[in-house]
Amino acid sequence: MDISKNPSQQSAISTMPLIIFGVLALVFGLGTYVFYPSWGTLPMQASVQAERTDELFRVLIGISAVVFFLVQGLVYYAAVAFRAKANDFTDGPAIHGNVMLEIVWTIVPSVIVVTIALYSFVVWSDNTEVLAADSINVVDGEPLDINVYAQRFGWSFEYITNEENVEGDIIVLNSLDLHTYVGQNLFLRMDTRDVIHSFWVPTMRIKQDLLPGRTTEVRFTTMDPEVGWQFGAALSPVTVYAEARADSEIVFEDLTETDTDLSIYPVNVELELADRDAQLEGNWTAVIINGEDGFVATDEILGRYNKLRVVCAELCGSGHGAMGFTSDLILWESEDAMMDAWYNNAIEANRIPPSGPVDLGRILLSTGQYPCSNCHTLEALGWTGALAPSLDGIGDRAADRAGTVGEDVSNGAEYLAQSIRLPNAYVVAAYNAGVMPQFVTDGAGSVMPQEDLNAIVAYLCTQTTSGDAADSTCNLENLNFNEEGRLEDKDALEAELTDITDEYE
Repeated sequence: MDISKNPSQQSAISTMPLIIFGVLALVFGLGTYVFYPSWGTLPMQASVQAERTDELFRVLIGISAVVFFLVQGLVYYAAVAFRAKANDFTDGPAIHGNVMLEIVWTIVPSVIVVTIALYSFVVWSDNTEVLAADSINVVDGEPLDINVYAQRFGWSFEYITNEENVEGDIIVLNSLDLHTYVGQNLFLRMDTRDVIHSFWVPTMRIKQDLLPGRTTEVRFTTMDPEVGWQFGAALSPVTVYAEARADSEIVFEDLTETDTDLSIYPVNVELELADRDAQLEGNWTAVIINGEDGFVATDEILGRYNKLRVVCAELCGSGHGAMGFTSDLILWESEDAMMDAWYNNAIEANRIPPSGPVDLGRILLSTGQYPCSNCHTLEALGWTGALAPSLDGIGDRAADRAGTVGEDVSNGAEYLAQSIRLPNAYVVAAYNAGVMPQFVTDGAGSVMPQEDLNAIVAYLCTQTTSGDAADSTCNLENLNFNEEGRLEDKDALEAELTDITDEYE
């Protein structure tokens, strides 16, 4: 049937609905593009890359909204305008041969796809731009290297500084958190110590896989994020970092006296900011301390920061879900604030090298160079992991494993060394084999130098139920301390530990 010879059908088709729905679709798409950021569907923006990425996403959402409205609108219009009359069971006409329509629906999508591809390439190029070496990772006017290590189930960050300790060696800072400041250009080199991980900071809109045997990289520039609320989504709270002293005045709103007892607070107090700009007579800043509204002396605030989540976007094992709660990106308001509240203190703490393996072991475990805290509990270091046996009092219990069926160890120290190098040689009842990564010295798996192994074993041997290292039952002849609490012969202890751990190298 030639539709051109059917005047009734020809007159029923009009381009006006297309024009009307096209205009409405454009308005709907533009409205979606403009108002989308206020809907709270995306995390807040904390990097320049986040701004670019979100702008691209808004364009895609706007175009999608146009297509959605146009298609759905025309479907509903056609269902009403061309519905069959009552008792009409005949087939509808087969309409074809509209050349202009075919040209339009071919050219318009092609232009849109090419435009999106070009725009996406520009955004990707800008986000991955290689900056001059002297402009990245700058702290105190000098660039430094920052390395990221992933391991089931946690992150650790290494800062190779430009500072030297008293022995002339470069100071390397290790942290469970990534410290940066607003406006810093970051270039991170990343390695995994076991399986594939994926470094993801949602507020930065960056995600990069870490692959065994290969170093990957990521670049981004931080910026000051918004603070407050969006419709449907809370933005990250700002925290002020105050140095509380015995004479610090922290005043709660429901108290009239100004001599609040600070004995319940640690030396350094993190205070969640209640109102970023609220102050009392210029000398106080409104804060929330342990859930209570109050004020803190403004001149005691060393800096403000946002605590942003660092998560793993790759399923890396049975404890994967906990990997998003072990580390944060600490975004300080300025370079000076980061240096005053964290960097300078960390440098000074590492200015004097560890005084023996016990001290080194404590530093290695407390700074997160090895993510033992993600699975184990150890009250002395504030660990609360639940995936693995508690290490509280391990200096007493380790000796009980010597001679146990299924393992061949001579004393408690060797049991600890074997557990680190060969974690499946003996599995404590009620815990699963294969969860703990193997800390080898080379080759596949996690890397742990023998010096570090010795230090961690020595430190764990001091963790007794009584809290007195002298009560350790690890049977280390040289684990002896003088009246000042220092090792009597650190070289002898190191040699004794090396004899024990040589078997596992």
